[in-house]
Amino acid sequence: MNLQELLNQLEFIPKTNLSQQALAYEIAGVYLYTPHMHIQVHGERFIYFIEERNMAKVDSACSKHHIWFVLTEHASAHAHATQLQSCSVADRTRWIDAYTCFVSEFQRIAAKHEMLLALTAAINNGASLERIANDAAEILEGPVSILDTSLAFRARSKSFLAMFAGQKDAEEQMIPENALPLMRARGFVNPWKPTELAIFSWTGEDQNHYTNHYASVFNHDVLVGSVSYFTKNEAARPSRVALIPVIAQLVSIAMQRQNSHTLNKGLYYTHLFQQLEDKTISIEPDEIARRLVFYGYQLKRHLHVVGVDMRANWLPAERLRPLAEQLQSYIPHSLYVIRDDAILFLTSHDTWYEESAADQPGLAELAQRMGLRLGISASFTDIRELPVKIRELRRAIEIGLQREPQLLVWPYSRFRVADFVSRMSTSVDAEFFLYPPLMRLIIHDETHGTQLTQTLACYLDAHQQVDTAADQLFIHKNTLYYRLAQIKEIMQVNLGDGKVICQIIIGLELTCQQGRITLTYREKASTSQAPAASVAAQSKTQN
Repeated sequence: MNLQELLNQLEFIPKTNLSQQALAYEIAGVYLYTPHMHIQVHGERFIYFIEERNMAKVDSACSKHHIWFVLTEHASAHAHATQLQSCSVADRTRWIDAYTCFVSEFQRIAAKHEMLLALTAAINNGASLERIANDAAEILEGPVSILDTSLAFRARSKSFLAMFAGQKDAEEQMIPENALPLMRARGFVNPWKPTELAIFSWTGEDQNHYTNHYASVFNHDVLVGSVSYFTKNEAARPSRVALIPVIAQLVSIAMQRQNSHTLNKGLYYTHLFQQLEDKTISIEPDEIARRLVFYGYQLKRHLHVVGVDMRANWLPAERLRPLAEQLQSYIPHSLYVIRDDAILFLTSHDTWYEESAADQPGLAELAQRMGLRLGISASFTDIRELPVKIRELRRAIEIGLQREPQLLVWPYSRFRVADFVSRMSTSVDAEFFLYPPLMRLIIHDETHGTQLTQTLACYLDAHQQVDTAADQLFIHKNTLYYRLAQIKEIMQVNLGDGKVICQIIIGLELTCQQGRITLTYREKASTSQAPAASVAAQSKTQN
């Protein structure tokens, strides 16, 4: 069978007549030529099969850009070997076999392109990720999986657990070995690969060698997952590997069209939080707000972060999302991110709240039932401050566990002074910040067994409201007036002076940090405003 007879058996599309005696055929974008005379083609690369006696008709200027399989009359190289990218084949049968190999492969690639078009149509009609994985496995002729960025499987093909047997494709044996280095040098064996494609290999417990070729799946420049194609004990064909990024693009479209939009939101939120914490994000807050709008969240002016500490309450992954959604019902207008050690909620409002608009009693009740611990950051307006606010809520949990362990929900605004003083107490100069009038009061309590220091702390905590302080101390307000008179006599200060109050509060926190006094924090009836130092009496005993 000669070349023309072989060509006639192909399903081809006539492309153009370069001359009356040279026909060109296009098969899925790959051109095959049967030249029998002088041919001039510039700017493209082709594979030619030609008999040596016809080489004299070839334009040497253009021939250097192509691959030539030359059927020679003798085993020695032909006269054009030094000028052309060519491979000499002395055996006509092998020459025909090599041509047949290329034609067969081009036909298969063409069929796969048709399958990709069919898959695109299926995605447009709502095909599931499972269907996409199976169709991709058929196109790539190997197992395929789709992962999200949490490394959870979104879909796997039926062939995922059944790896290739490792038999080398017999068709490759039909290509003369001396042609492979030439084709590799010309870019036919290892075509250009998109940068998002990555390959890694490993040896399994069964001692088989596995290779994962994977391409990232992006949604508006946000990484949301990956598509993997596996081989076992063999190299993947470059023509198959080159299709993986295309399939990844199709998966991206499918994930945006389907219910995985919710997952995409979660992945974007996780990605955004990580970028903000790593300080690798370079866009302005307004641009971040616009991106969040795309995912259905309107970022408002006043922000808080609410965090659930999961370090002491490990839960399997399948229970974390339902828990997050349950907690979210108590945190208005919020989005959440699930971490290994915490669930973080970003909440925003047009109205300013010092301790956020979260339903703290509801959260506390849920935390009590489930053994959770929650912290709330201070208010902020620039989302780029997120890393600081996450540290704030973690500090609120740490200090709250020491000061008010019964609350289970601890706003940082109540513990800001305590946090500040705890850092200051490690300084060798901490004694300089102790307020002498307050120290006189503490010494009086130590000497006489009174609790005037705790009374003063509760009075300031209640914003100097006598009725509120008396109620928290479980004493009559006349008793409180008597105690306040004692305090003023001992300290000799004006308790209405803001600077005096500031020094007293710092002194209270500092002596508490030093272990000299104990202040037991209690939940206030109203949390609309955070006190300067949230302390209540340790004892109900009156002086």
